[in-house]
Amino acid sequence: MYDLNKIKRLFSGSKDGLAVELISFNDAFGCSNYVERPNRRNELSQLDGLLLKPVYRNAIHKQVAQLEEENRQRKKERGVQRCNYIDLGETPASMSGKPMDARLYYVKNKNLCTEIQFFGYCGEPLQFKPKDLSIRFDLPKSEYVPKADTFAIDISIGFEKSSSQIKSSEIDSLIEQIKGKELEVKSVKIEAFASIEGTEENNQSIFENRTKELILRLKEFQQREIVWSVNATENWSLFYDQIIGTDWFYLNSLSRSKVRAAVNNPENQAELEPLFSAQRTAEIHIVVLPELNDKWKFTLAQSEWNSLITATNFQSVSEETAKALEDLQNFFYSNFDKLSDQKKEWISSIYVPGYSNKISLLRYRQLMFQIKRNGISDPIETVELLKKLNRDIQSNEADYNTKSIIASNAELFDEKTKIPLIKSLMKQAEQDGIIGTTYEELELWYHIEMANLVFGSQNKKGRDKADPSLEFIREFYITPLSGTKDSIDLAEFFILFDKQDWAVQLLKPIAYDSLPNAYKKTALDLYLRNCLDVDLEGRNTEMQLTVLNAYETLGQRKWCRLFFTPCAVNYNVFEYPMLRSLYCEACKEFITTVAEE
Repeated sequence: MYDLNKIKRLFSGSKDGLAVELISFNDAFGCSNYVERPNRRNELSQLDGLLLKPVYRNAIHKQVAQLEEENRQRKKERGVQRCNYIDLGETPASMSGKPMDARLYYVKNKNLCTEIQFFGYCGEPLQFKPKDLSIRFDLPKSEYVPKADTFAIDISIGFEKSSSQIKSSEIDSLIEQIKGKELEVKSVKIEAFASIEGTEENNQSIFENRTKELILRLKEFQQREIVWSVNATENWSLFYDQIIGTDWFYLNSLSRSKVRAAVNNPENQAELEPLFSAQRTAEIHIVVLPELNDKWKFTLAQSEWNSLITATNFQSVSEETAKALEDLQNFFYSNFDKLSDQKKEWISSIYVPGYSNKISLLRYRQLMFQIKRNGISDPIETVELLKKLNRDIQSNEADYNTKSIIASNAELFDEKTKIPLIKSLMKQAEQDGIIGTTYEELELWYHIEMANLVFGSQNKKGRDKADPSLEFIREFYITPLSGTKDSIDLAEFFILFDKQDWAVQLLKPIAYDSLPNAYKKTALDLYLRNCLDVDLEGRNTEMQLTVLNAYETLGQRKWCRLFFTPCAVNYNVFEYPMLRSLYCEACKEFITTVAEE
């Protein structure tokens, strides 16, 4: 049960409670020397079967208190009602795993007072969703113009001993771009290091030669003068780090002049060369002015994006900065499909941190870009994020995408969430002029969810509120493209609402098809369990023969389980001796014996 307060209010005295009656096949008929036992049907007894020991108020209230405590500690899930189970006794071992029926009685002051009418249900709710509504991600035309006309290239290089020759594939590539008139070098800044061997004067000369060599190579193919600067030092700091833990560590205690004398000793040169080689490096910062074509426009945009991301505090971002980032993001996403894999990988990695409402549009586009690229991993979380972002950006597209994700993951959301959404999608389809298949599927979906909502919120008497929707579903659910499984699903749905006569029209053609089909047994099983009494009402002999003949189609085990509750074939069919004999022979494992009882 769902409402624990209802069961608490049911009892007043300490000897008020509940009792369960279990009715087996043997209680009603039996197999050997058939003599009908006293039961309610023949008015020889108030009971048909075994009455379990009653469970009284205090024991029930103790279970209720424990369930209430468990419910308080459970994490609540939106749209999910938790069913609570009250223990009313154990099924006797002799009846366990065998067909039986159960009745629940209200006990008043230790006396059976009345049978409590409760109902389970047969059939299944219908799961339906229209074809996936595609996500929309329409970007405005990119009007991005680089704010800066230059960008920087940082290159690390090494040198051979006493050589000013620069060997770097990055420098070579840059020179090729200068030759191709793609860009010009505006300035060069060099942080250079020399190894500590040789003399300080000689090392300074090597620095200058290396810088001149670089500038000459860069200037060879451009007219623009290059502004350059160099800061050159001997790499003493690295040398002292290198000798830690080596036989040369003693040099750490000597003056630089003595160290220089030691390292310049020809006998030591070969052993120290690996250390010197690591010291001969330069960090080159080159500012270039590119020709403003698509290739270099991307590089300028990339440089601008990185600068803004690094410099911005996203908890207090300015509108100007947010707008600049929006223009850059729009440029990247709009041109994504035209770019190289390397640039695509970079764009896929860019991320706007923070939660300020000023960056909501940036976060929305970032989210939609990732969805279009990688899909949706958590639909519920994505829907909540879209709703939150759309409170700031007020976008029709974001609103539509929220609905689209719910529609495509309908099974994760409750009817109260889905029904307003479907109506909104239907209205939007009308506005967009989509009155074909999409609109018809939305309308069908609406009626299915309405019927499911009625079933979940009404007792058995209130289910007729679903009739208008059921009539619509009956007319439009099955189409020329529908398969046998669709008919089975629809029949189970109609059974849920006690529309057995509708279900019969769907199930019998499948169950009694002269040609083999994969759903023959399923359809026959559903028909016998749920529709037989309605279809053959008042025709007991025909009903009994129908059940008897089903044995050949269903097979022994499936046929025997027709009499398992819930949704079982009525025991009354066993009044036919031939059917009772078949059951007693084929279904021995499910029959309690007198000795067991």
